[in-house]
Amino acid sequence: MFGHQRGAFTDAKQAKPGRFQLAEDGTLFLDEIGEMSPSAQAKLLRVLENHQFDPLGDTRTIRVNIRVIAATNEDLPAQIKAGRFRLDLYYRLNVYQLRIPPLRERPEDIEPILTSFLEVARRDHGCRIKGIIPAALTILQGHDWPGNVRELHNVVEGLTITCKDEMIRPDHIPASVRNPGSAGSNGEIEKTSLLAFGLSAQEMEKKLLKEALQRTGGNISEASRLLKLTLNTLRYRIAKYQL
Repeated sequence: MFGHQRGAFTDAKQAKPGRFQLAEDGTLFLDEIGEMSPSAQAKLLRVLENHQFDPLGDTRTIRVNIRVIAATNEDLPAQIKAGRFRLDLYYRLNVYQLRIPPLRERPEDIEPILTSFLEVARRDHGCRIKGIIPAALTILQGHDWPGNVRELHNVVEGLTITCKDEMIRPDHIPASVRNPGSAGSNGEIEKTSLLAFGLSAQEMEKKLLKEALQRTGGNISEASRLLKLTLNTLRYRIAKYQL
C-alpha cells in the first residue's frame, strides 16, 4: 500500500510505488478497512492527518494529495470497543458516511446486477446465456444473500459453466439458493445437518468451511459470522485445509 525501495527486503529487486503514490491527485478506495492491522492503521492515520508517508526502505518522506474512500461490513464502533480499531482513525475516516443496503434489502437490483455479470461473461468468456426467466429471477430475489453481491457473482460464475441454455431456469440455480432450508432461520448454517453423511469430525469441519465460503462468495468476514468464528480462527482453518 505504501510502496518500497529496491533492496528493502529479499525479493525487492526494484522500487515499487505504493497505492497512495499511484493515486496522487485522485481517489483511493480501501476495502475491508475493518480488517486492517494496527500497524497499517497507524500509517493510514498519518497519511490522512499529514498527507505523508515513508515507503519501506526509503529515507525520504513522500507527500501526497489524495481523497480516500473506505468501505467495511464490520461494526467499527464495536471493533473500537474491543480494541481492534483506532478511535482517532475512525473519526478521520468518518467525514461522510454512506450506507449501502445489503442485497437482500434491494431485490430489485438483482436483475440488473446479474445482467451486468452476464454481459462481462459473454464478452470475456463466450458465455451463451442471454438472460433469466421470471420464475428463476423470483428464486434469486427471495434468497437471503449473506455474501451480498460477491455471492451473486459467485452464483453467476457457476451458471456460466453449468447452464448450457440461453436462458437461466429454476433448475439451473444451485440448490443452496433454491432451498434455503439448509440454513437456519437467522442465516446460520445448520451444523448438525452433516451428521447423516457419516463424515469424520475433520471432514465435517472442512465441508462446513467450504459451504460457508460458497454461500458468502468467498467473503471471509461474512463466513466467520455464519460459523460464529473469529476471523483469525477462520483464516487458520482455511489454511489448515488449504481451501
